[in-house]
Amino acid sequence: MEYGKKKIRIELILLIVAVVCILTAVIAAIAVSGGGEDEPEPSPASAEPSFTPAPTPTPSPVPLTPETPVVADLDIYEDIIFPEEPLDLYIGETGLVLQGILSYTGNYLEDGSDSPVQGVCAIKLLNDSGKDISYATLQFADQLGRELSFTFSNLPDGWSIIVLEAEKSFYMNDMMLSLAGQLISDEPLDLMPSEIYIEDGGDNSLIVRNISDADFSNLRFHYKYLYDSETLLGGISYSCRVGELIMGAAVSVAPTRYVSGGCRVVRIFDGDGE
Repeated sequence: MEYGKKKIRIELILLIVAVVCILTAVIAAIAVSGGGEDEPEPSPASAEPSFTPAPTPTPSPVPLTPETPVVADLDIYEDIIFPEEPLDLYIGETGLVLQGILSYTGNYLEDGSDSPVQGVCAIKLLNDSGKDISYATLQFADQLGRELSFTFSNLPDGWSIIVLEAEKSFYMNDMMLSLAGQLISDEPLDLMPSEIYIEDGGDNSLIVRNISDADFSNLRFHYKYLYDSETLLGGISYSCRVGELIMGAAVSVAPTRYVSGGCRVVRIFDGDGE
């Protein structure tokens, strides 16, 4: 009986020793891992994906091409169809570059009538002459033998212009033009920068200021439509009479066809003239 009790004590002691060893091993393992509370590991199904966000794309600037006007929307035309590739052909010794032969649909500008036309032939020219052109007429013949005429006024050096055919001749695909005649007058287009300051007054108006030390008796200016920031629209120029403007004075004018943000003053002068 005494032997059985000793055996039970020995087994309990061995069991306690075993439990102590296991606990000691667990404590040692925790100490090696750095201790503290472990964050629960998410299961593979609930784990957030690991990725680097793609950078936000930066929009490319809109190119200043004829197909993307950058001035105020004008309701004077519906469509201007440009060639797929610019021509960039110098016209004789004029210093003018034929950039394209176009199809124009909208108000006919060149005679001031604003009558609706569709598919009229137009040309885009660049003034690369090194001089302002106050007036010009270019005559061409196409592959059908038609005579085509284009007249424009007030084209500053370095600017382009879209001019409609004088007789509203229709446009054809793959048109070819040969120069038949020309009349060009180069005269500086004075903007009187040290005497007159003109700014857009909004709501299709202009504010004209006399910043000189003299009075003007019959001040006038010419303006034209803009197609884009480097291209005038229409060979025609429009005239506005300011009249008398004394030294230091300012006046607001609302020219008949002026559109805020869609026109450019091309010439200012004092005196009679159209």
